[in-house]
Amino acid sequence: MVGEAMDKAAILLLKQGALMHDLGKIGVSDEILNKPDALNDEEHELMKSHKVVTATIMRPIKRFKEFAEIAAWHHERWDGNCYPDGLKGEEIPLLARIVSIADSGDAMTGDRVYRKGIEVFKAITIMENENDTGQWAPKLLNEFIHMIRAEQQAREFIESDIYKA
Repeated sequence: MVGEAMDKAAILLLKQGALMHDLGKIGVSDEILNKPDALNDEEHELMKSHKVVTATIMRPIKRFKEFAEIAAWHHERWDGNCYPDGLKGEEIPLLARIVSIADSGDAMTGDRVYRKGIEVFKAITIMENENDTGQWAPKLLNEFIHMIRAEQQAREFIESDIYKA
């Protein structure tokens, strides 16, 4: 799919599904979600359950059924070494692979209770360095990095033009 245009329906599904992919966190207590320290094993397992909870909520609702696979598998790894089902490569639905990359970028750059977010280019560098580790689909990750770099360069160009003396 990389290099090919996604149709409007797929793009809409991606947008909506991405917005709802962590809905299952409503089943995780605020104490765990906002914990400033590392999670213990039990808390980590509860946090991991949010994907299954999201999918369970969405599957029976006709309008949300298609979002369920994004939610269920957005933490799967390209190399198959993850949860919940150990899906690998192309077994992971395309939209879940895309959300996985975007979610990781957001997790790195967004502020959390336990740490300040990192700068966008630092996150991109980390993702580039980890491109061969098997976490993300390599072609999709490269496309994501290209898009983020282009957006940042455009932003810097506009800002430099606006603030010229």
